[in-house]
Amino acid sequence: MCRIDKILGFVLPVIFTGCAKEDKEEGTIYDIGVLPEYRGQGFANDLLSQGTRILQEVAFI
Repeated sequence: MCRIDKILGFVLPVIFTGCAKEDKEEGTIYDIGVLPEYRGQGFANDLLSQGTRILQEVAFI
């Protein structure tokens, strides 16, 4: 994985507290975005993966 020292996009994972099912909180990717000049290069998939990983870590703690 190469390192890029520039913000290319963002992901906003959100946990809904107090909505636990089977002792696991609910969450979603509320918003995700990539700068227009970097779209189509797989960065959104990387952000989605990172946001999903964060949700999984938080929901199962």
